[in-house]
Amino acid sequence: MSTLELFLLIILIIVILILLSGIHILREWERGPILTLGRFAGLKGPGVVYIWPIVSKMPVKLSTRMQTVSFKTEATFTKDNVPLNADAVMYFQIIDPQKAFLNIENYVTGTNLSAQTTLREVLGKSSFDEVLSEREKIGESAREIIDEKTEHWGIKVSSVEIRDVTVPTQ
Repeated sequence: MSTLELFLLIILIIVILILLSGIHILREWERGPILTLGRFAGLKGPGVVYIWPIVSKMPVKLSTRMQTVSFKTEATFTKDNVPLNADAVMYFQIIDPQKAFLNIENYVTGTNLSAQTTLREVLGKSSFDEVLSEREKIGESAREIIDEKTEHWGIKVSSVEIRDVTVPTQ
C-alpha cells in the first residue's frame, strides 16, 4: 500500500466518523431542539435522529416526563406575623418543548425560584392556623399562580404539596 493510498484511507475514515457522529437516539419522552448555524430549526425526536455535524447541533435533550422539585421557603411571615419555614414539593412537566427551550435559559431553575417566591407570597396571605389546617388549599392556590407564571415557558405545574411547616425557635 502506497503512502497516497494510506493517506486517502485515513481521510476516508475521518470523514465517515464525522458523518456517523450526527446520529443521535432520543427516547420516547425526549425531544431535541436543533440549531442550524445558530438559528432554531425545530424539534426532533423520539427515535433515531440525524443532525448534520459542524452545521447543526442539539445543545440539550428535553424530557417531557413529570419532574419533581423539592424547595424550602425560609423566614416567611404569615398574615398574623408568625415566622415559619415551609418545605414543599412541586410536580411539573414540559408541555411545549419549543417554548421551554426558547423562552427561558434554564426552565428547572426558573420554575423552582418561581415556586419559592409564590409559596412565600401565598403563606404571607394566610394565617398560621390556616397554614397548619389547610395545606392542600394553600398548595392548590400556589399551584395555580406558579402555573400561570410558567405557562409562557411551556411548563405545566400539576401539583404543589407542602410537606412540612416549622416555626423557628428564636
